[in-house]
Amino acid sequence: MLPPLKPGAALAQPDGPVLETGRLKLRRWRGDDVAPNTAMLSDPGTARFITADGKPVTDAFVGWRNAAIMSGHWALHGFGLFVVEEKSSGKFVGRVGPWFPPGWPGFEVGWGIAREFRGKGYAVEAARASIDWAFARFEIDRIVHCIDCENTASQAVARRLGATPFAAAGACLFFGLHMALFDNFWKPMYVFDVLCATFCLLSLWCYASERWVLSFAAFWLAYKSKELAVMLPVVLLAFEIWFGKRRWKPLAPFFLTSLSFGVQGILGNPNRDNDYTFRFTAAALATTSVFYAGRVFLIPYLGFVVPAIAFLARGHMSSARRTWFGLAAMGSFLFPVLFLPGRVFSGYCYLPFAGLAIAITGLAEAASPAALGLFLALWLPMDIHELRLRRRDTLANDDEVRTWMSAVGRFAAGKQRVDAFVFSGTPAGFHQWGIEGTLKYFYERNDLTVKPIGGPDAAALIATRRVAMLNWDAARKRLDIVMRGPGSY
Repeated sequence: MLPPLKPGAALAQPDGPVLETGRLKLRRWRGDDVAPNTAMLSDPGTARFITADGKPVTDAFVGWRNAAIMSGHWALHGFGLFVVEEKSSGKFVGRVGPWFPPGWPGFEVGWGIAREFRGKGYAVEAARASIDWAFARFEIDRIVHCIDCENTASQAVARRLGATPFAAAGACLFFGLHMALFDNFWKPMYVFDVLCATFCLLSLWCYASERWVLSFAAFWLAYKSKELAVMLPVVLLAFEIWFGKRRWKPLAPFFLTSLSFGVQGILGNPNRDNDYTFRFTAAALATTSVFYAGRVFLIPYLGFVVPAIAFLARGHMSSARRTWFGLAAMGSFLFPVLFLPGRVFSGYCYLPFAGLAIAITGLAEAASPAALGLFLALWLPMDIHELRLRRRDTLANDDEVRTWMSAVGRFAAGKQRVDAFVFSGTPAGFHQWGIEGTLKYFYERNDLTVKPIGGPDAAALIATRRVAMLNWDAARKRLDIVMRGPGSY
């Protein structure tokens, strides 16, 4: 025991941060923490994983030395493991916080909780506060947990602190089964959206692993798959801000290339006044935003509440950063299509929803498993209902397209000379480029002339050339093909 102080004398007490959670207080060490810390380490189950030799502490001097090491880390480095107090009782709960002595494998946040306080979630609560505190003060991009392979309790705590399998699985379920993405799974034309998302995620992974060249190569492939990848550098910038080391030079090639692609895409766009024309107007934004907001949760307008997810996760910094990053990725990838009111398709949600899945992972880490389970339980019935509707409509439309193509195939097999094609009406969802592709396939020619009946050139073609008229009867679901023009009968 220390000798008593003289009257009026006082020892210097180093100041330190005090963190508070709902149930706990985290503070620096004091002399009266030695005894409860020693008592905690006297338990064989606790000492097995956190003392140097794995043996319980039974000697007062050894217990004092252990507490001195904890307090000394603070004196030498300005941070260390906090003493954790229970607010309601003021009792010593354990020690939790950052730990990074020389030679340590990484910046660690560790924990040790006295046996009587286990099973209450105190380790997770205190560790989250410590992680948030560390990320807010140090230029670090990751925190490690050094855990004995047999320490299953600490492994469970670590899983709850990171991207837990449950949270990741829930986000993957939301993304993988989302029926707003039905066309991406069903229609071959949307394979480019799938490839773009795949290469964007690969680029992000390579960037996070500091494989800059591979990341740039994946970015190039993503852009060649779909123009939405032009926004990937913005996503990488968000990653650098929230998870990186604030190194801006590696981003320069991405932004310069993206700027080049963007300028070429806007100034060199041959589509001056059609569905592929960008329209930077409030009317365009009103049309597209309402549509895509209705695709997020399959309820009209409900997607407008997505930004509120950022506020729901703000209580846990490590989870909040993942949520903010996912929302930034979603918004960045969605931005270009908001100004394409002529091309409003659910299939364009594929890449933005990859960002939304990341955001949901972060939110799920901050929320309880029960909350995530409740969300999925409410969302899945709507998703299944959407699947049934899309399955019915898609199969019906595909049957009409099959009828149309079969009729064209039979006509082409007749080997009649045809100079041009004029079509009137099409099956639902069947566009002119689909008609042109079908005719080029059956006739094995790329120089075919194909015009709609209402086009300015249709009448002249019929008057001067042998034209096959393709008339789709929507009521009878039948394609009639007749020849018109000189020499036809």
